[in-house]
Amino acid sequence: MPRISAIPGGIKGPGGVGGGHLLTQELMRSTAQIPGLPQTLLAILESLSCKEYGDLKPADVANSELVLNLIQVISGDYDPPSNNHLACSQRVSKLRLLSAALGMVLPDLKSKQTPLLLDMMCSILRLAARKDSAVKLEEQLAILQVLQLFVTKCGHVVEDKLGEILGYLAVLIGLHKQVDGLSLVPTNLPHLQFNQRESDTVRRESSCSDTTGSDYSDQEMVGGDSVGGQRRRREEYVVEKQAVQVVATIVKKCRKKPVVSYWFIFLPDKCFCPLQTGITELIRHPSKKLRITACHIITDFLAHTTQFLALAQHQDKDTSYTSLSTALSQALTKLHHILFAKIKDQLNNTEYVAILKLFCALCENCTYSRLSPGLIETMVEALMTLSETQRNPVIQVATLSVFVSLGEGPSLENMKPVTKDLFSFILPRCFPVPQNQVADNNVRYMALQGLSVLTQIDIMMFVRKATEVKRLIDTGLVDADPSVVLHTFRFIKNFAKYLTVEVTKPSESASRLRNLTVAFWVDFLKPGNFEMLERLTNPNIRSAFADCLAEIGPELYTELPDKKRIVCITYILGQCKNLLDSEETNPEIILQDRAALSASLRALGIFIMFPCYLTDTTFHMDVTEALLPNLPLVKDKKTKSNPDSGSKTVRVSGSWALANLTDILVQSKQQMEITGEYDEFPIGLVKKILNTAIFYALDANSAITTKSNVVRCIGNMLNYITPDYLSPDEYSDLMERGARALITNITTGKSMKVRWNACYASSNLLKKSDITEDMGKWVLDLINSLSSLVLNFQNFKVRINAAVALGAVRTRSAISSVLFNVLESLVVGLESSQNLEVFGEYQHQSNLVQQLCLTLSHLITFITDREFTRLKDVLYGNWDIVETSFMSAARNIPPNKFTPILEAHRHISAFSPRNEEESSIQALFQSCVDNTR
Repeated sequence: MPRISAIPGGIKGPGGVGGGHLLTQELMRSTAQIPGLPQTLLAILESLSCKEYGDLKPADVANSELVLNLIQVISGDYDPPSNNHLACSQRVSKLRLLSAALGMVLPDLKSKQTPLLLDMMCSILRLAARKDSAVKLEEQLAILQVLQLFVTKCGHVVEDKLGEILGYLAVLIGLHKQVDGLSLVPTNLPHLQFNQRESDTVRRESSCSDTTGSDYSDQEMVGGDSVGGQRRRREEYVVEKQAVQVVATIVKKCRKKPVVSYWFIFLPDKCFCPLQTGITELIRHPSKKLRITACHIITDFLAHTTQFLALAQHQDKDTSYTSLSTALSQALTKLHHILFAKIKDQLNNTEYVAILKLFCALCENCTYSRLSPGLIETMVEALMTLSETQRNPVIQVATLSVFVSLGEGPSLENMKPVTKDLFSFILPRCFPVPQNQVADNNVRYMALQGLSVLTQIDIMMFVRKATEVKRLIDTGLVDADPSVVLHTFRFIKNFAKYLTVEVTKPSESASRLRNLTVAFWVDFLKPGNFEMLERLTNPNIRSAFADCLAEIGPELYTELPDKKRIVCITYILGQCKNLLDSEETNPEIILQDRAALSASLRALGIFIMFPCYLTDTTFHMDVTEALLPNLPLVKDKKTKSNPDSGSKTVRVSGSWALANLTDILVQSKQQMEITGEYDEFPIGLVKKILNTAIFYALDANSAITTKSNVVRCIGNMLNYITPDYLSPDEYSDLMERGARALITNITTGKSMKVRWNACYASSNLLKKSDITEDMGKWVLDLINSLSSLVLNFQNFKVRINAAVALGAVRTRSAISSVLFNVLESLVVGLESSQNLEVFGEYQHQSNLVQQLCLTLSHLITFITDREFTRLKDVLYGNWDIVETSFMSAARNIPPNKFTPILEAHRHISAFSPRNEEESSIQALFQSCVDNTR
């Protein structure tokens, strides 16, 4: 029988979008020779075949209705199909032509043709699954290839028939005996959300690209049968492989949620799955290639399913009813044990790696605390045993990657029982191998990543092994391989991070641990490391070094010797300037330099927040002068050869550091006003910061994170400036331009993050005591933009920050003419806060209600006795909501935030109520005060 490779139109592997048969003149003319074709189809073929292949456009094929006519003709051919070989050959030719035409027009197939095409494919697959003798091998392969092409280009379209298609494929693969009576019912997953990223298909080529059958043993292929039996088995195997490839494509190309709803096909389940066996059974298949493909399918299925797999729940007792949680737990546990048994077999490296990648997917997505007890311990022991018996570096790297995935998944805490064993296993692999062994530093890279993961679980184990850890660091930093140096720095970053966290915890050994940690940093900042940075030109190493410095922490930093602190800051400031002035022209090196610059800017943004620099104006000036050149008042230039110069990352980090600086400038000013020791920050730098922030806030090309950062800068600096050091016109101009930039981002921000940051920044502006309506139209425009958000904006976090900004107004003069409009907006906002149509906003509802009540209370203190009646009209417009919201908020608002309600209570208690409604308002605030916790 012919092989797949002999059939034109074959899709080459799971990503074979362009591997289908070409729509050539020869193909169309040969198909047109088939007797009995409708005149309409013949006319279409004649018209299209007159054009050369290069001149034939997708629009020509789409407008010709070729696909529709082929669907109709092929559907008729199979209703019912003729059993003679000539008819079979003719049907195959039509399917090849359909495949070629679809390759031209997909994914833009006309909507009326899609259901007809799906129905046609399903009807032929049904005949194939029923083992209809009229549907020959070539036809089965051809329709499977058409289906694979369709799923590749239009994965979401097949979801309505996904259960039916998977059922047919399961029978063709041999997972079930017969299609009649088979019904795959999807599991209902209403509240789960999945990332819609495609699986990584670049990392490997198709496992089923050829169909020689050579991966079978002779015994398996012959099986004691006659030549006819052997031939039949080969045919079944060819179909199996192609059907498995279609399943692989479905898993990659269809949306995650519909695929996961058929989880029981991909995991070993007997409770929900009507099939006799599932995809996991293919891991034991006689064909090596099918085994590897099965591993790949399950790996891709498991990707990004953390939320779904968290539904699993181990249950010790057997019950008459098996819930989804229990079935899922049992299936995952069984899959682990299937893999444990498989890695005990003697396999080649490719298959070991496929299984270990599957382990990685399990570790990244399973919550092991909800699975069978001891599963992690068993897995770690099995993989360490495998690694000891299979010394090939590829296996070593793959095994270590499983342990890294386990630490990066949702089960980090469950690794504690095996941490000591893992440390003993991983540490030796971080060092160079003896000279008589083949060196592969990939093992060292992955081992260093593995140790980094373990620092999160038990940092004190590393402290107890300080001698070995120091030897590891010293060895790694002087290694001739720059990548080993890089991974060593990344290990140091994690080690330092969790060591700093441990130092800040109160304990009996805190003093000794602090001294040890300070000694570590003193040693780390030794001249030899800085000399090494000068010697190695690798920007990634400089980036990793800056990341390490950022983990020192404020408490330990103050305990370092002055000389070490000066060295540290001098290096970071120098990197911000030197990397900016680089004359490098290689685009790849430029990107790496920008990454190193970005890391230095992040580190500087952390250092500026250290308390020891709070009132150090000279340092503030140095930081400003280091940051501003990295935020030039020009738009980023991109070219075709260099579409991303790395400036975006630099500007994100630079703007974040600048925002931190402005936070500190505001705090520093407040601190100096208390102490009376005032060292004025240059007003020229203040204006530069504001102009830079306004530029990026209004730049349509600014990244979302950059905009979020610069609006923080604007709010801080508008709060910081005073008329004392600026001319009236200059002060007025800066205030208006800054406020207008905030209004723009409040009303038209590209993301919710930008909007809520702009709202929060507005609160810093509005809390200034000199803000009045007379300062310009921008004051009321800002108030109105915030009021419109609290009404019914869909994102509750934005509304919370808008309410915070309105509640920051210091005096009535800033809001007098619109005071009652704002009060009405806040009351309506309380009513609309009950709307939870937007998924995910429930968690913020309580905070929104509390903040609306606090802002209402604050603004109520601005009204006079004569306006009490008008306030009553506003509140009684939605009195039930107001009363319920205030009583609920009073019970939940922390004491340190309760002041606005207390002030409102004192304020209106002094009024003389004119009617029962006004008395009720006073009683409501009295109840709130009485019921506060």
